[in-house]
Amino acid sequence: EGEALRDAILQSAGTLNPAMGGPSIRVPLEPEVYDTIFTEGEPDNLWPVHPDPRQHVRRSLYLLRKRNVRLPMFAVFDQPDMMSSCGARGESVHALQALTLLNSDFMRDQSIALATRLATECKGDEQRMLDRLFLLTQTRPPTEAERRAAERFLRDQKSIIGERLRRGEPVTRLKSDLLPPAAAAAWVDLCLAAFNLNEFVYVS
Repeated sequence: EGEALRDAILQSAGTLNPAMGGPSIRVPLEPEVYDTIFTEGEPDNLWPVHPDPRQHVRRSLYLLRKRNVRLPMFAVFDQPDMMSSCGARGESVHALQALTLLNSDFMRDQSIALATRLATECKGDEQRMLDRLFLLTQTRPPTEAERRAAERFLRDQKSIIGERLRRGEPVTRLKSDLLPPAAAAAWVDLCLAAFNLNEFVYVS
């Protein structure tokens, strides 16, 4: 389910706010979602976001549910639409799920947070970061094949991103300076890939 998946992502990234109780929270909507729901002729501030960013990473249980406002991650992972009774949640597999997990602002932000967490906790030691990444996202150490694949991925990404930097193109930055810019951006991409592994997304 999208709710459990979102909570697992926040927990792994180290951004989850575990506070319990209180009123429901309105979190920021992606611009295209807001524009789809609310027209230009309507008054502004129809979706007043909670002013404290720490509330935006509460467990999914505490996010406000509104019939005509559905968060993309929840919608694509079969959250009931609240317009009809639902005896059991449906189960589907389709391309929009993968696209949401790869391209949404939420996933990019949490990948940056996870990469920052790894760099901070492991002092920039990339071997320790790999071990920690797998522990946080897969609850186990990487196999030798996975370690080699991850190292190859990082090496290739650093080269690609380094070329982008030389051309003056913007790249993803960490909230830490423990890694060089090309390495930092490559780690964000690796964290995003880890969040998309079947072992993370599906209950086995």
